[in-house]
Amino acid sequence: MRRLFAPLLLFLLIAASAGAEEHIALRVEVLEDAAGMLDLAGARRAAGEGRFRAAPGNDLDVGFSSSTYWLRLILPEGALGLRRGLLAVGTALIDRIDVYVIPASGAVIHHSAGDTRAFRDRAFAHAQPIFPVSPNALEVYVQIGSESSIRARPVLWREVAFYKADAREQAFLGVYFGIIMALLLYNLCLYIAVRDASFLFYVGYLGAVLLMQAKIYGQADQYLWPSTPAVANPATVGAIALLLIAGIQFARIYLGTGLRTPRTNRALIGVQLGSALIVLSVFVFGYAVAIKTIIGWVLLTILVLILAMVLTLKQGYRPARFLLYAFATLAIGTFIYIARLNNLLPSNLALDHALDLAIVAEAVLLSFALAYRINVANADKQRAEAQVLRLQRRLSQDLMAGQEEDRRRIAGELHDSIGQNLLVIGNRLKQLMAGKPNVTAAGDISEIAAIARTSVDEVRAIARDLRPHELDRLGFSAALRSMVDMAFHDSGIACETTISDADGFLPPDAQIHLYRVAQEAINNILKHSGANLASVRLVKDGADFRLVISDNGQGASMDGSDDGFGLTAMRERVEMIGGTFKVTSGRQTGTSLSVILPVEADA
Repeated sequence: MRRLFAPLLLFLLIAASAGAEEHIALRVEVLEDAAGMLDLAGARRAAGEGRFRAAPGNDLDVGFSSSTYWLRLILPEGALGLRRGLLAVGTALIDRIDVYVIPASGAVIHHSAGDTRAFRDRAFAHAQPIFPVSPNALEVYVQIGSESSIRARPVLWREVAFYKADAREQAFLGVYFGIIMALLLYNLCLYIAVRDASFLFYVGYLGAVLLMQAKIYGQADQYLWPSTPAVANPATVGAIALLLIAGIQFARIYLGTGLRTPRTNRALIGVQLGSALIVLSVFVFGYAVAIKTIIGWVLLTILVLILAMVLTLKQGYRPARFLLYAFATLAIGTFIYIARLNNLLPSNLALDHALDLAIVAEAVLLSFALAYRINVANADKQRAEAQVLRLQRRLSQDLMAGQEEDRRRIAGELHDSIGQNLLVIGNRLKQLMAGKPNVTAAGDISEIAAIARTSVDEVRAIARDLRPHELDRLGFSAALRSMVDMAFHDSGIACETTISDADGFLPPDAQIHLYRVAQEAINNILKHSGANLASVRLVKDGADFRLVISDNGQGASMDGSDDGFGLTAMRERVEMIGGTFKVTSGRQTGTSLSVILPVEADA
């Protein structure tokens, strides 16, 4: 696509700036009719009274005006010879154009056009206002009035020359619309393939561009509503509004403004809503107010969009760069176009087609932006997958290390405690069996029983550390309540306990992890807090379960330097089951641990 970009733009530039075929020289005079009361007879009287003035450069370029303007075109005698001519005057956006051809016989021939008049009634079927002029015409009067910008440069062509020039113009438009249509279909296919909403809104944006440009060049009047001209002016405002709404939505998704620049995102949403309201204003305040408002709205939109792109780029989001280039290109073309509408810049082929070229360049750059965004997303995905793989390896290593540590601890406890007790029991039994005179059977049996009971308690403690059997025997909530009661019994720490029934809501893996987190947090209170009051609460809070364990002790280090509190392990357990883990601690406030878990009603 990049290799095609430069040749296509070069073709458009050549087509737009190619030298026109020679046309017939006219002398153009202009008269402003501020009240709009003059008819042809009045205009001819005004011409006889010398009230018409020479039009500078044979152009009528007044921007937005509520006045009606009369043009008097004076033809050289015999200029057309025996063939008719074709008069091009105005643009497809002008509301009303009436042409009065006055031949030598004096019989006036009247033609009309404009986007508020039915296209099917035109004397010459062409997207732009074109009027036939009889071979023996001496002068032509043109009456122009419009609520949009008025720009008209009358050009009288010999018919053959007109068709040659028009063929070149149609070639330009064919390539121009073809590029936009190709980009639209290409990105529509990409949306169907990847289901990325930014492609869909970009397609909507390109569709609005096509509608707007078709209106500017007259194809919309010719093909979409040839018999219903009342649609023309609202459609112009609607196309611009749709362009803004779809373009902004595309930019919001592409840039991720909702997360990266929330304030700018709200401003962009406001611009979208304002665009929709301007369309409705056509039916309340009229087309003249709506078109001027939305042109100003376009300038505001461009500024807000560029601000959003700059802010996003500053945050390190690289794809924003392409979007900034694209919209900067469009902004330049739009500013030139609006300046031309308001007669602030001269008329020439380059400036007249500045918006067309900017739209093509912007559309291609936006396609590059989407492609670049996909590449960046793929690269980020690959980095994320690599990071996940590293984390999985680390977790596997930590898991194996944890298992080895548990084995080492259990082996130590079995060897040092259980093993020692069994050894003592064995020695006492040997002494009894040997029948040594200094051994009292009753005393040895009593000692053996005590040691056995101690061993049983220690085995149960080891088993409880491996898997709390209360979870299977009592259920989660009852097991948690039992563990809290046993932990704080005779500890000297008063504990307020509120534990709701969670057995039907939390899955088994969440129950065991939550139990372990509570167990670790309570052990921290007992060993390190120095508190005299603690609280354990497990309650259902809307769509979540909330576990809060707090104390009024001396607080704990939150910088991760002291791993004796097991904060890292607790946090990892909570994250593994999709919960949220939070700890706050202070010397005056004690420590509070909070876990929030989503409810699973069918668990």
